[in-house]
Amino acid sequence: LTDALETAKDYGFTQLLVCGGSKTVATVLNSGKANEVYLDVEPWIFSNGLPLADRLSHDLKLNLIGTKQIGKDGVQLHYKIRKDKETFDENS
Repeated sequence: LTDALETAKDYGFTQLLVCGGSKTVATVLNSGKANEVYLDVEPWIFSNGLPLADRLSHDLKLNLIGTKQIGKDGVQLHYKIRKDKETFDENS
């Protein structure tokens, strides 16, 4: 991850989109370098599978900053990751 970020920076990029499975997502979120999260919700519920992020090192507090319909039945949720150190409160 660090190499990819440095290479992107060397080429003048200021933003980087990382897509992947639960281990990739966990690596990026655990690094503390992510600022935003996009979650795509599709109209399927699986009976088994992998978690969204495998083994997060800490809870994340998110603020919803946008939504977008994807196709007929899907929706994309756009969140900003809060960087403050307050504890998780499900009412805020």
